[in-house]
Amino acid sequence: MQPYMLFLFSILVVMGVSYVGIGLWVLMQKRPLIISSRWYLTIILFAYVPLVASYWIIPGRLEYSTLLMPLMYLVLIVFFWFMLKGYVAIGITDDSFDDALKSALKELNLPFEQALTKIKLASKGMELQVSVQSWMGTGQIKTKRRGKAANALLKDVVASMNHYYKTTHTKTNNVTAIFYLVAGLILAGIAVWFLTTLGSIWEYLG
Repeated sequence: MQPYMLFLFSILVVMGVSYVGIGLWVLMQKRPLIISSRWYLTIILFAYVPLVASYWIIPGRLEYSTLLMPLMYLVLIVFFWFMLKGYVAIGITDDSFDDALKSALKELNLPFEQALTKIKLASKGMELQVSVQSWMGTGQIKTKRRGKAANALLKDVVASMNHYYKTTHTKTNNVTAIFYLVAGLILAGIAVWFLTTLGSIWEYLG
């Protein structure tokens, strides 16, 4: 039982540090941050691992559900893998996201046509999909087209946008950054409490 508890403790620490790190970065740098959406998949995986692992580790839970849980876990992984494509922006506003994107496309010499949530790149035969949740200060940029060329192009666009935020003073919306900071501190607090009570938990579950 002890290895499982230590494993759960380490997951709480990793998640807490990740959330606090992102929140502090945006708040202290006073500029938006764009990161890969796959980061969210990693957090989701960490969140579900203890639940799935408990079906093999905790006595008395070896039943038909031990076969269903891994299957459900696999379905969730596949679902989020396809849903969480592209990149997520944190700390942005409508204007700052739009300005950074247009600046990046001009810097990369990519002629574009904007139509609602789509940015058509005629010279590349592809389009970018963008969405902004201004009240939360978050946005997303991705492309339906797959392949190394599309991924490389999207990566270059994001790198140029991050450079724009680094070199240009922009207004930020810190709602999500504050949420990450608070959530991370809560997770860190739970981890500390969990560590101090491991002895009694082992005795109870043993």
